[in-house]
Amino acid sequence: MRQVGIIPSLELAQRFRDYLLSLGIGSQVREQRDGFAVWVYDEDAVPRAKTEFGPFASQPDEAKFKAAVQAQAAKVEAVPAPSAEVAMPRTWAQMPGLFETPVTLMLLTVSVALTLWAQFGEATGVVGRLVMSPAAFANEPWRIVLPVFLHFGPLHLLFNMLWLKDLGGMIENLKGRLFFGVFVLALATFSNVAQYVISGPGFGGMSGVVYGLFGYIWVKSKREPWSGFLIDQQTVWLMMAWFALCFTGWFGPIANFAHGGGLALGLAAGLIPGKPQRA
Repeated sequence: MRQVGIIPSLELAQRFRDYLLSLGIGSQVREQRDGFAVWVYDEDAVPRAKTEFGPFASQPDEAKFKAAVQAQAAKVEAVPAPSAEVAMPRTWAQMPGLFETPVTLMLLTVSVALTLWAQFGEATGVVGRLVMSPAAFANEPWRIVLPVFLHFGPLHLLFNMLWLKDLGGMIENLKGRLFFGVFVLALATFSNVAQYVISGPGFGGMSGVVYGLFGYIWVKSKREPWSGFLIDQQTVWLMMAWFALCFTGWFGPIANFAHGGGLALGLAAGLIPGKPQRA
């Protein structure tokens, strides 16, 4: 999904949206500080939408644009009432608050509490009870999940918590607490086991889970624009650039295989088709 232009008034933005729909191009209107942005769902249709945007911006009252609004209004009147509520996408600023997403809040709280208890990895006795070990696969299975809550520096903790809040909050809000809780558990298990098997113990952090959440939202926003999931292209580039940079070793030891395992599982989960909803 990509932005094709900003229009100063909501009425004109909706008119352009309806005109695009008459051309078979699905889009949505989002309010911004500087006006109303029109976002096109299918990136293959972006060039055509941008071509149409120029004439519309200069002459929005042209007959063909007004006719598109009337045609769409007639179609809406002919469509029966929807059988299910559509989960409309939100902007980042409109994401639910933490108290609306209690599972996300719990994950944040546990991460901060355990990291402070372990003194950012300095309290070796505490860390020894949290990290993976051979016992995790026999007598202490909780060790398979616990490393995601342990962080080794303030910035490590801060950035993971910010991503968890935004990405996790979006999934919990749209898919529900049970799905989100089970999904996080699966991501934590898969990413931690991947890192342990390939590189051994001595790692921690929510990054593997975060990359799994990111991968899931990325695929859903591309394949199922009606699902309510959205992520802008800048975020995609940022996440993938950091993913690649971590493998260079410039930033010290990083659990790259946890990142990769989480991302792989998130992408795969996003490919599982959801139930389409009528609008």
